[in-house]
Amino acid sequence: MRRSVRWLGLLGLAALGVWLAWPTSEPVAPPKFAAAPKANALASESAGPEGQGHSIWALAARATVVADEATVARLSPDWDASDTGRQESAAWCRRGQAARAQVDAAADSATSAPAPGEAEPSDAELLAARDRALRRWAAHLRGQSSARAQAAGDFLLGGLGDAGQAARQRLIAAGRIASDPMVIALALQRCADDDCSSLSLRWVQLEPTNLQAWLHAADILSAGWLLRGAAQATESRNYHRELVQLLLGSPQALGPGLRDAAEVMLLFEVEAAWGLPRWQAVLNLCRQVNLSVEQGRQCLAIADGVWRAQDEALVSRVLALRLSVSQGVERDPLWRNRATQAEAALQWASSEHAERMLPVMGLLRCDPGASQTLRERLRQGEVQRVADAMLRSGADVETLAAQRRATGSGALLRPLAPLAAASR
Repeated sequence: MRRSVRWLGLLGLAALGVWLAWPTSEPVAPPKFAAAPKANALASESAGPEGQGHSIWALAARATVVADEATVARLSPDWDASDTGRQESAAWCRRGQAARAQVDAAADSATSAPAPGEAEPSDAELLAARDRALRRWAAHLRGQSSARAQAAGDFLLGGLGDAGQAARQRLIAAGRIASDPMVIALALQRCADDDCSSLSLRWVQLEPTNLQAWLHAADILSAGWLLRGAAQATESRNYHRELVQLLLGSPQALGPGLRDAAEVMLLFEVEAAWGLPRWQAVLNLCRQVNLSVEQGRQCLAIADGVWRAQDEALVSRVLALRLSVSQGVERDPLWRNRATQAEAALQWASSEHAERMLPVMGLLRCDPGASQTLRERLRQGEVQRVADAMLRSGADVETLAAQRRATGSGALLRPLAPLAAASR
């Protein structure tokens, strides 16, 4: 299949978490668009065979390409509204429609060669349009009076590699004095050095009822403080959904075309590259052999809080299950049922059903309605998106879960070996 089709599909699958059945055992360098991941790699005992080399960072690095600097320099954020920009968009749509028609026509053939003289949709055009969308949204957000909107604009610009250095510095400085926890959450996504601890501690102080704040500070807090605070949290909000709402509230394309596809691509990238909290420290702590009964209860409360969160990715639910396993819940009916749900969701997301749930190919054909469908499903969040799709299709959860376990991935509630106590 053609390149644009192929990697737009990859971005859609990245957002679904297809490769996130288990985290990798070693950290992977992030793509230029994204900040460094906030989650330390989990211990190798918790990594399944399909996880090796298939973290969200590895997938995003393969799927995301930074647009050519010269192309970006000569095209302003207003290019898409110009006459030349509209002509480019129309030509891109025609090529996408022709390419997709060729793929459909050759579905039962050994080859899918293009017709003589027919060009394929250009990756360079789409990547440059993505970059323009990023700068256009960032300018809009930074022009708002809200500290939250300004932080979202700097978050976008902060993903532009060396060109985003000033935005990253502004965002991190804003996070250190912020009274809005979302500003801190965004700053942590762009903070890639050891100087992030002050941000994590400020988030805990500002929002002690938020489990995500405690998880982001997990490697700098004492064991007792971490477990007590995280177990008593009454919500789990990472502010990704609020960021998506701000982006969707920025100026959007008025119809199908190159700009429209680029904006949806950017939304996919933001979801796919969202960093996780410091799960390594939490999991290792809860696996220690000398935990008290009360500490074991606190570990299970943390796992339950993460599971119940509505804005989590599938990978967070997998991690919640691994954390529950450290407390011996393999025979608990509640956790067994949750494991079955997660296994079914992972199997669904990695199957042929995925394209029906996120029909990214419609963007290449510039189909009316394709973009709106994708935007609405991105607005839902990953866990709810998959659950709704399975419900609409009448999927059998037990069958899907059994299929996943039969692939060699192993049950999500398989036991973890305990760890020796470590000083904290």
